Amino acid sequence: MAVIWHRSEQAEPLARNALEGLLSECSNKPALLLLSGGSWLSIYDRVAVSQTAIYSTLTLMMGDERVTYDPEVNNAAQFMETKMYQTMQAKGAHFIDTRVRENETPVSHAQRLEQEVRAWQEANPYGSVYATLGIGDDGHIAGIMPRDARVGATEELFDGESWFVGYETTRQGEQKYRSTITFCGLRALIARALVHASGTQKHAVLKALYNQKGEINELPSLILYDLPMVDIYTDLS
Repeated sequence: MAVIWHRSEQAEPLARNALEGLLSECSNKPALLLLSGGSWLSIYDRVAVSQTAIYSTLTLMMGDERVTYDPEVNNAAQFMETKMYQTMQAKGAHFIDTRVRENETPVSHAQRLEQEVRAWQEANPYGSVYATLGIGDDGHIAGIMPRDARVGATEELFDGESWFVGYETTRQGEQKYRSTITFCGLRALIARALVHASGTQKHAVLKALYNQKGEINELPSLILYDLPMVDIYTDLS
């Protein structure tokens, strides 16, 4: 397990450069890239993609989703407006659409995502799975909220056999319902993760994460220490 901290005032450009390097590595080999929204969306809009690379063996999918029909809140809908999505589509990459379908619930949405990933893995037994991840100022990662921000969701929900789960959070409005990769899914799938987390409002959580203080259901981002290779790009001094 290797977690490497890249602490710099230029955290966002460094994260973008790392993503560009990862995309280059994914050219002409089977790979699944699970994407986060949030601060990564502005990075996706600035990513420079090689003009000669072919991405017909690369699949993109959101690793967590806000279960809403609102295109200004739903992660996939926002990603589809970025330069990266448009460029990668033109270069042959596949996209698993995680926008919410009619009558889909958080639970059925998560079940669909898991079916999609398991089908990809079955079709690409030697493929690699990567992720971009963010960390919230409450320590959440992907769509896994801290214990006190979950409504009726047990700890076992995130660390059982399912790779994706849907549940209700204490957030209000269109961000109330989430569908997300789980602790189990992250451990089972991710070969390498790129993490971007900047802003003074996140520094207390990032310090706790750096010092590995706390318990995983209170500070879900501690899961990063269970993954094989993680690069964290942050402005934490």
